[in-house]
Amino acid sequence: MVVGANISTTLSAALQPRPFADAGVCSCIHENSLPELMVVGANSNNGMSLGIIQVVGANSNNGKSPRIMKRRFQTLPRGHMKKSMLRFGVLISLFAGLMTLSCKKDDRVELFELTYPPPPIEFDILPGLNTFDTHIYSFSPIPTRYLERLAASGHSADEVIAIEAKDAALSSLFGDENINFINRVSIYIFDPFEPANKVEFLYLEPIPYKEKNTIRLFPGITDISDWIKEEYIGIEIRLNFREISPALTEMTLRFDLRVMGN
Repeated sequence: MVVGANISTTLSAALQPRPFADAGVCSCIHENSLPELMVVGANSNNGMSLGIIQVVGANSNNGKSPRIMKRRFQTLPRGHMKKSMLRFGVLISLFAGLMTLSCKKDDRVELFELTYPPPPIEFDILPGLNTFDTHIYSFSPIPTRYLERLAASGHSADEVIAIEAKDAALSSLFGDENINFINRVSIYIFDPFEPANKVEFLYLEPIPYKEKNTIRLFPGITDISDWIKEEYIGIEIRLNFREISPALTEMTLRFDLRVMGN
């Protein structure tokens, strides 16, 4: 802190270029006193330096001596600033590219829909199951009836470019049981003759508390045509609980697939 009876002499002493190679007053605010001066100077080695001189008290005309406090801190060096700006520019470019890709129009059309069941996909959740394990329920073989439905649609196999999940719901069998204890659902499709050949195509995590009786699953964008075009598929349901299962609960899964073409 620098204390002086004369404001001009005090400021002159405070603004000596000890920390700066070249300094100048950037801004000044006046009321009944001189609250604050900001001094910016260049440092020839590593960029810009910033000093703040704060004047506390009234001017010398009313008999009080001002008190001047100096604070100084270093800004980012020039080289670091350039690198930061370059990184920022790269991030902006990547974001713009992702937005462009996400907004790209899907020119594909839905040729027809596959609905399951039939056959029914039903299972029981036993009471007392813990929250630590993943509880798995598998069903196979399930006939796809793909060729039958393709012929009924009037389209040819050459027109099909992808088969994706469209909609799905997991619920109690009669829609009257509270299934709020389920926290996560993940559903896989697999080859019944090669069970390790599987892929996730429906999921929801975490499940909102409001889903009391029916859980609407999120359809993935995975192309599952390699499985659906076969005569049979297998379905694997994986559940995780937020609470111990309270009672025997009869469950059912329904899902729709969309067959896409150009």
